[in-house]
Amino acid sequence: MKQPAVSMRPGTIFGYKGDPHRVISNDTLVRRFTATNMNTKAIKTFRYSPGQEIDIRWKPEERR
Repeated sequence: MKQPAVSMRPGTIFGYKGDPHRVISNDTLVRRFTATNMNTKAIKTFRYSPGQEIDIRWKPEERR
């Protein structure tokens, strides 16, 4: 399932280079989000362009 990068919330899981990553934070003002590799616990920052979509594996439930 695809999701706009700007709406990546903490807890969202996506794949990168064959490893699962979990979003820690998303700074929409500078268009970057930070994620941790769920296997190695390494932290990486990803930059995205306006309108970019990312394939995700799981997203957290929306609270109402």
